[in-house]
Amino acid sequence: MALRDRLVKFAEPQPNTGCWLWTGSITKDGYGRMSRAGQRQKALAHRVAYEVFVGDIPMGLCVLHHCDTPSCVNPDHLYCGSQIQNIADRVARGRSMCGERQYRAKLDPEKIREIRAIASEKTLTRNEIGARFGVTGPNVSDIVNRHTWKHVL
Repeated sequence: MALRDRLVKFAEPQPNTGCWLWTGSITKDGYGRMSRAGQRQKALAHRVAYEVFVGDIPMGLCVLHHCDTPSCVNPDHLYCGSQIQNIADRVARGRSMCGERQYRAKLDPEKIREIRAIASEKTLTRNEIGARFGVTGPNVSDIVNRHTWKHVL
């Protein structure tokens, strides 16, 4: 079966959004995967859709989604952009793994506010604050200076 036919076969059009949701194999992040003739490793379905329906992907560029739906393979929803654009888009849409969404996070927004309040009193060192919350002094500095947990007010 031709690549174009396989894309159409495994794409389920959504009337409300216009997305074509991939119904085949999916990655843990929700992106469609498909095999290509002559290649051992599976390709991301949205990249294949872009190549089949739009054209070559310029070297070094990513295929991004206007619709913010990882499993969408509708070529009208896809565009090329740099890795920096991809990251900025992910952050702007609230999909980045920051703060409590990070799987190893020891803190939550309530604890971040508490750390910042204690630090503003200047009665404990950052190492002492860190020991209280199970993190390092440099982590506390990053929190207080808003290098990390920027999204917590």
